[in-house]
Amino acid sequence: MRKKTLLISLVLVLTGLLIIGCSSGNTTEAEEGASNNQEAKVITVGHVLAPEHPYHKGLLKFAEIVEEKTEGTYKVEVYPSGQIGGERDMVEGMQLGTVHGGLIGGTLGLVEPKFMVTDLPFIFRDRKHAYKVLDGSIGQDLLDSLSNHKLKGLCFWENGFRQITNSKRPIKTPADMEGLKIRTPENKVQIAAIEAMGANPTPMAFPELFTALEQKVVDGQENSLSIIASSRLDEVQEYCTIINYMYQPATFVMSKKFFDGLPSDIQKIIMEAAREAQKYERQLIQEEDEKLAKELKERGMKINTIEDVSLFREKVKPVYEQFSEKIGADLIQSIIDTK
Repeated sequence: MRKKTLLISLVLVLTGLLIIGCSSGNTTEAEEGASNNQEAKVITVGHVLAPEHPYHKGLLKFAEIVEEKTEGTYKVEVYPSGQIGGERDMVEGMQLGTVHGGLIGGTLGLVEPKFMVTDLPFIFRDRKHAYKVLDGSIGQDLLDSLSNHKLKGLCFWENGFRQITNSKRPIKTPADMEGLKIRTPENKVQIAAIEAMGANPTPMAFPELFTALEQKVVDGQENSLSIIASSRLDEVQEYCTIINYMYQPATFVMSKKFFDGLPSDIQKIIMEAAREAQKYERQLIQEEDEKLAKELKERGMKINTIEDVSLFREKVKPVYEQFSEKIGADLIQSIIDTK
């Protein structure tokens, strides 16, 4: 009986040790599994243009770089076509911290008056001039000014040179602009520029534009060739005038609250990724500009190019005077003087 009791006790002890051993092994595997399958932290970024536009392709490149450099601990979700609102909505969301980031074209002047300088018609002579300004100390000062408005400016991407389309007639001189209802962004400088050239500006959020053109609420609009093509505006616009009246950067902006809350190493990765993707996005825009005029013509648009824009330059001089005090005369002159 004593032997039987001893044997049972020994079996119980061995079973207990086996259970403890298995339990310990299972805990380790579970912990490893949880570590390996830990959900990535999500960064949401948006823009108002179509998924075919370089904005979207550039942000996907940004997402790829961030996820690679953080080894998957951070994931970037990209929302195109105004899915998280128009540009003004996104900016307000970033200020509140409900939107993490996005590409903003022409509405930052509503937040920081200095940004209106990039909207002045014909202030940038060409792309090389724009890059020298925006990637240098002038551009950095502009980005830094956003911190006063609960925003973090990362760097300048590109929307490109804006052209004018309409459904009424070809534009060759300022006289041809007379009476045309032209949609503009909610941007005071662009509104003033279109008005100075003789048209009737109609501010409107971009997601509303196609329908407004289709229903003849407005006669035309002004945008880069990449936007005109990717948004299929040729389906509701007959004439396109290559005038390069305004070079528009796309500012990559983040919520300051969100950015400041990230670990310093992740902040550094985001800054690096934004600049790496900037080169990729700009290259896409340039390549498209070289081929899109031809493509739009093949799709049925009537294209004309204004080689001498002096008449239009003369018309918009009052715009510089109108906004000089608000933007800063020194800032305007520093851009003009940049070689």
